[in-house]
Amino acid sequence: MKTAVKAYIVDDEKNCRELIKKYLAMFFKNIQLVGEAEEVGLAIAQITELKPNLLFLDVQVKDREGFEIINEINAEGCEIIFITAHDHYALKAIKNNACDYILKPILVEEFFSSVKKAIKNIEQKGLMNQEGGQAEQLKGQLSLPIKEGLVFIEVKDIIRLESDGGYTTIYTTDGLRYVVSKNLIEYESILSGYNCFFRAHKSHLINLKKVKKFLKTQGNFIEMEGGHTIELARRKKDEFMELMAIH
Repeated sequence: MKTAVKAYIVDDEKNCRELIKKYLAMFFKNIQLVGEAEEVGLAIAQITELKPNLLFLDVQVKDREGFEIINEINAEGCEIIFITAHDHYALKAIKNNACDYILKPILVEEFFSSVKKAIKNIEQKGLMNQEGGQAEQLKGQLSLPIKEGLVFIEVKDIIRLESDGGYTTIYTTDGLRYVVSKNLIEYESILSGYNCFFRAHKSHLINLKKVKKFLKTQGNFIEMEGGHTIELARRKKDEFMELMAIH
Protein backbone atom coordinates (compact mmCIF):
# COMPACT_ATOMS: atom_id res chain seq x y z
CA MET A 1 0.00 0.00 0.00
CA LYS A 2 1.42 3.38 -0.99
CA THR A 3 2.02 6.01 1.67
CA ALA A 4 -0.25 9.06 1.45
CA VAL A 5 1.63 12.25 0.61
CA LYS A 6 0.55 15.39 2.47
CA ALA A 7 2.16 18.64 1.32
CA TYR A 8 2.57 22.06 2.94
CA ILE A 9 3.90 25.27 1.34
CA VAL A 10 5.82 28.05 3.12
CA ASP A 11 6.57 31.08 0.95
CA ASP A 12 5.87 34.78 1.42
CA GLU A 13 5.29 35.27 -2.32
CA LYS A 14 1.70 34.51 -3.26
CA ASN A 15 2.51 33.98 -6.94
CA CYS A 16 5.06 31.32 -6.02
CA ARG A 17 2.58 29.50 -3.75
CA GLU A 18 0.01 29.60 -6.54
CA LEU A 19 2.49 28.21 -9.06
CA ILE A 20 3.39 25.31 -6.78
CA LYS A 21 -0.31 24.55 -6.29
CA LYS A 22 -0.86 24.73 -10.04
CA TYR A 23 1.95 22.25 -10.77
CA LEU A 24 0.75 19.91 -8.04
CA ALA A 25 -2.76 19.94 -9.51
CA MET A 26 -1.41 19.32 -13.01
CA PHE A 27 1.07 16.54 -12.33
CA PHE A 28 0.45 15.13 -8.84
CA LYS A 29 -3.28 14.86 -8.26
CA ASN A 30 -2.79 12.27 -5.50
CA ILE A 31 -0.82 14.68 -3.32
CA GLN A 32 -3.01 16.28 -0.67
CA LEU A 33 -2.19 19.93 -0.01
CA VAL A 34 -2.95 20.35 3.70
CA GLY A 35 -1.97 24.00 4.11
CA GLU A 36 0.17 27.00 3.27
CA ALA A 37 1.66 29.97 5.09
CA GLU A 38 3.44 33.20 4.29
CA GLU A 39 5.13 33.63 7.67
CA VAL A 40 7.23 31.41 9.94
CA GLY A 41 5.15 31.48 13.14
CA LEU A 42 1.95 30.29 11.46
CA ALA A 43 3.85 27.65 9.51
CA ILE A 44 5.38 26.14 12.66
CA ALA A 45 2.00 25.93 14.39
CA GLN A 46 0.20 24.38 11.43
CA ILE A 47 2.96 21.95 10.44
CA THR A 48 3.13 20.70 14.04
CA GLU A 49 -0.62 20.06 13.97
CA LEU A 50 -1.06 18.80 10.38
CA LYS A 51 2.14 16.70 10.18
CA PRO A 52 2.81 16.91 6.41
CA ASN A 53 5.47 14.61 4.96
CA LEU A 54 6.35 16.92 2.06
CA LEU A 55 7.36 20.51 2.70
CA PHE A 56 7.98 23.21 0.09
CA LEU A 57 10.05 25.78 1.94
CA ASP A 58 11.41 29.18 0.97
CA VAL A 59 14.75 29.99 2.59
CA GLN A 60 13.91 33.65 3.25
CA VAL A 61 10.37 34.18 4.57
CA LYS A 62 9.85 37.91 5.10
CA ASP A 63 12.45 38.92 7.71
CA ARG A 64 13.10 35.37 8.98
CA GLU A 65 14.81 32.24 7.68
CA GLY A 66 12.87 29.15 6.70
CA PHE A 67 15.51 27.10 8.51
CA GLU A 68 13.90 28.25 11.77
CA ILE A 69 10.94 26.04 10.93
CA ILE A 70 13.14 22.95 10.63
CA ASN A 71 14.63 23.68 14.05
CA GLU A 72 11.18 23.94 15.66
CA ILE A 73 9.28 21.03 14.13
CA ASN A 74 9.83 17.31 13.97
CA ALA A 75 11.21 17.25 10.43
CA GLU A 76 12.80 13.80 10.52
CA GLY A 77 10.03 12.14 8.51
CA CYS A 78 9.45 15.08 6.20
CA GLU A 79 10.89 15.47 2.71
CA ILE A 80 11.90 19.12 2.28
CA ILE A 81 12.19 20.86 -1.08
CA PHE A 82 13.70 24.32 -0.85
CA ILE A 83 12.36 26.71 -3.48
CA THR A 84 14.15 30.04 -3.32
CA ALA A 85 15.93 32.81 -5.19
CA HIS A 86 18.93 32.57 -2.83
CA ASP A 87 21.41 30.09 -4.30
CA HIS A 88 24.05 30.76 -1.62
CA TYR A 89 21.93 28.83 0.88
CA ALA A 90 22.31 25.56 -1.06
CA LEU A 91 24.97 24.07 1.24
CA LYS A 92 22.98 24.90 4.36
CA ALA A 93 19.91 23.29 2.79
CA ILE A 94 21.86 20.10 2.12
CA LYS A 95 23.09 20.03 5.72
CA ASN A 96 19.46 20.27 6.82
CA ASN A 97 18.70 17.04 4.95
CA ALA A 98 16.90 18.71 2.05
CA CYS A 99 15.42 16.35 -0.53
CA ASP A 100 16.15 18.93 -3.23
CA TYR A 101 16.84 22.60 -3.88
CA ILE A 102 15.16 24.56 -6.69
CA LEU A 103 16.00 28.11 -7.72
CA LYS A 104 13.36 30.63 -8.69
CA PRO A 105 11.96 31.16 -11.25
CA ILE A 106 10.69 27.60 -11.00
CA LEU A 107 11.24 25.48 -14.08
CA VAL A 108 8.52 22.88 -14.50
CA GLU A 109 11.01 20.13 -15.36
CA GLU A 110 12.98 20.72 -12.15
CA PHE A 111 9.80 20.86 -10.08
CA PHE A 112 8.52 17.58 -11.53
CA SER A 113 11.85 15.82 -10.95
CA SER A 114 12.14 17.06 -7.35
CA VAL A 115 8.62 16.04 -6.37
CA LYS A 116 9.04 12.59 -7.95
CA LYS A 117 12.21 12.16 -5.91
CA ALA A 118 10.40 13.21 -2.72
CA ILE A 119 7.50 10.82 -3.37
CA LYS A 120 9.92 7.93 -3.91
CA ASN A 121 11.66 8.69 -0.59
CA ILE A 122 8.34 8.93 1.26
CA GLU A 123 7.09 5.63 -0.14
CA GLN A 124 10.36 3.86 0.70
CA LYS A 125 10.19 5.10 4.30
CA GLY A 126 6.56 4.02 4.57
CA LEU A 127 7.34 0.53 3.28
CA MET A 128 10.27 0.09 5.66
CA ASN A 129 8.22 1.26 8.64
CA GLN A 130 5.29 -0.98 7.72
CA GLU A 131 7.41 -4.09 7.28
CA GLY A 132 9.63 -3.34 10.24
CA GLY A 133 6.72 -2.49 12.52
CA GLN A 134 4.84 -5.69 11.74
CA ALA A 135 7.88 -7.85 12.36
CA GLU A 136 8.84 -6.12 15.61
CA GLN A 137 5.32 -6.28 17.05
CA LEU A 138 5.04 -10.01 16.32
CA LYS A 139 8.18 -10.72 18.31
CA GLY A 140 7.83 -8.12 21.05
CA GLN A 141 11.45 -7.36 20.34
CA LEU A 142 13.43 -4.69 18.56
CA SER A 143 16.35 -5.67 16.34
CA LEU A 144 19.16 -3.13 16.41
CA PRO A 145 21.97 -3.07 13.83
CA ILE A 146 25.40 -3.03 15.45
CA LYS A 147 28.92 -3.34 14.05
CA GLU A 148 29.04 -7.10 14.60
CA GLY A 149 25.52 -7.77 13.27
CA LEU A 150 22.23 -7.46 15.19
CA VAL A 151 21.26 -7.25 18.85
CA PHE A 152 17.72 -8.03 20.00
CA ILE A 153 16.15 -6.19 22.92
CA GLU A 154 12.76 -6.57 24.58
CA VAL A 155 10.46 -3.63 23.84
CA LYS A 156 9.23 -3.66 27.45
CA ASP A 157 12.82 -2.99 28.60
CA ILE A 158 13.16 0.28 26.67
CA ILE A 159 13.18 3.36 28.91
CA ARG A 160 13.51 6.02 26.23
CA LEU A 161 14.86 6.88 22.80
CA GLU A 162 16.74 10.09 22.01
CA SER A 163 17.28 11.68 18.61
CA ASP A 164 20.68 12.82 17.44
CA GLY A 165 20.26 13.92 13.83
CA GLY A 166 19.96 10.81 11.69
CA TYR A 167 20.87 8.59 14.66
CA THR A 168 18.88 7.37 17.66
CA THR A 169 20.18 6.42 21.11
CA ILE A 170 18.10 3.76 22.88
CA TYR A 171 18.34 3.43 26.67
CA THR A 172 17.28 0.17 28.38
CA THR A 173 16.57 -1.01 31.92
CA ASP A 174 19.86 -2.95 32.15
CA GLY A 175 21.77 0.34 32.00
CA LEU A 176 22.94 -0.12 28.43
CA ARG A 177 22.50 2.26 25.52
CA TYR A 178 22.55 1.57 21.81
CA VAL A 179 23.34 4.14 19.09
CA VAL A 180 21.75 3.13 15.79
CA SER A 181 21.67 4.75 12.34
CA LYS A 182 17.90 5.06 12.10
CA ASN A 183 16.04 8.27 12.94
CA LEU A 184 13.57 8.70 15.78
CA ILE A 185 10.45 9.03 13.66
CA GLU A 186 11.07 5.55 12.22
CA TYR A 187 11.15 4.08 15.71
CA GLU A 188 8.08 6.10 16.67
CA SER A 189 6.23 4.40 13.82
CA ILE A 190 7.58 0.92 14.64
CA LEU A 191 6.65 1.25 18.33
CA SER A 192 3.27 2.91 17.78
CA GLY A 193 1.44 -0.41 18.15
CA TYR A 194 2.54 -0.82 21.76
CA ASN A 195 0.48 2.17 22.99
CA CYS A 196 2.94 3.07 25.75
CA PHE A 197 5.43 5.20 23.83
CA PHE A 198 4.97 8.97 23.81
CA ARG A 199 6.78 11.74 21.92
CA ALA A 200 7.50 14.04 24.86
CA HIS A 201 9.74 16.36 22.86
CA LYS A 202 11.03 16.55 19.30
CA SER A 203 14.17 14.77 20.54
CA HIS A 204 12.63 12.28 22.96
CA LEU A 205 10.36 9.23 22.70
CA ILE A 206 9.61 7.75 26.13
CA ASN A 207 8.07 4.60 27.57
CA LEU A 208 5.20 5.83 29.77
CA LYS A 209 5.51 2.70 31.90
CA LYS A 210 8.99 3.82 32.92
CA VAL A 211 7.99 7.32 34.12
CA LYS A 212 8.77 8.03 37.78
CA LYS A 213 8.05 11.73 38.29
CA PHE A 214 6.71 14.85 36.61
CA LEU A 215 8.74 17.90 37.64
CA LYS A 216 7.49 21.43 37.02
CA THR A 217 10.37 23.39 38.54
CA GLN A 218 12.07 25.71 36.03
CA GLY A 219 10.02 24.27 33.18
CA ASN A 220 8.44 20.87 32.61
CA PHE A 221 10.59 17.77 33.04
CA ILE A 222 10.02 14.03 33.29
CA GLU A 223 12.11 11.78 35.50
CA MET A 224 12.43 8.30 34.07
CA GLU A 225 13.48 4.98 35.55
CA GLY A 226 17.25 4.83 35.91
CA GLY A 227 17.53 8.52 36.80
CA HIS A 228 17.06 9.90 33.28
CA THR A 229 15.53 13.41 33.26
CA ILE A 230 14.19 14.80 30.00
CA GLU A 231 12.42 17.96 28.94
CA LEU A 232 8.67 17.86 28.24
CA ALA A 233 7.64 20.19 25.42
CA ARG A 234 5.13 22.77 26.66
CA ARG A 235 2.60 21.92 23.97
CA LYS A 236 2.81 18.24 24.98
CA LYS A 237 2.05 18.72 28.69
CA ASP A 238 -1.75 18.26 28.57
CA GLU A 239 -1.52 15.17 26.39
CA PHE A 240 1.14 13.70 28.70
CA MET A 241 -0.98 14.25 31.81
CA GLU A 242 -4.00 12.62 30.15
CA LEU A 243 -1.98 9.59 29.08
CA MET A 244 -0.42 9.19 32.52
CA ALA A 245 -3.88 9.11 34.05
CA ILE A 246 -4.56 6.04 31.86
CA HIS A 247 -1.22 4.34 32.43
